Amino acid sequence: MRLRLTGIVVVFPLFLSAQQYNCVEKEINDTNGSLINFGYNQRTEKFCSPLNYAANYFPELKGCKIEVRRKKITTMMAARPKRDFIFRSKANRKYILLITDKYDMNADSIYNDMSSCAIVGVLGHELSHIVSYSEKSGTELIFFGIKYVLNRKKIESETDMTAIEHGFGPGLVEYTHYIHQSPLVNKRYLLRKKKYYLSANELESRLHEKL
Repeated sequence: MRLRLTGIVVVFPLFLSAQQYNCVEKEINDTNGSLINFGYNQRTEKFCSPLNYAANYFPELKGCKIEVRRKKITTMMAARPKRDFIFRSKANRKYILLITDKYDMNADSIYNDMSSCAIVGVLGHELSHIVSYSEKSGTELIFFGIKYVLNRKKIESETDMTAIEHGFGPGLVEYTHYIHQSPLVNKRYLLRKKKYYLSANELESRLHEKL
């Protein structure tokens, strides 16, 4: 399936329209179109509306190219630079946002059951990863990958703080509450979530510190 680039907010039955997201803590003047060039295909178009909405809170990613793909990964979402990043300048680099379609991750059931606020929250987290990648050279990204393996919890905590600074704290709290409580969530994923990511209480504490 050929990817197509779009910055248009499209409403799909799975999610509420962008105008109905009301859990981001910042005000912006224009929510009529994303500054990021997202590439969707038929299997990822339902994420178009929340992604374009979340992207409005990341002006530093203006012009960034992100392909949205479904893949059998063992986490709900993951963001990474494309493999040719070492040969590209920061301005010409492309990124991939992966959304799991692994059978036992129950992703489609979870995203249907999850609130729009929680969905926007986790997307804010993934876009925060891309902010970090976009600031690094190719060599720095290689060393960052090693650092991530050695100290994943610290980096995920820093990424949550970036998302909170962009206004996604309430959504992250709601997403984390859902993941920890829903019977639909894969148990192995839940264990990794508890090990490497901030809890809802920790997120709320960081959010109050920011305020």
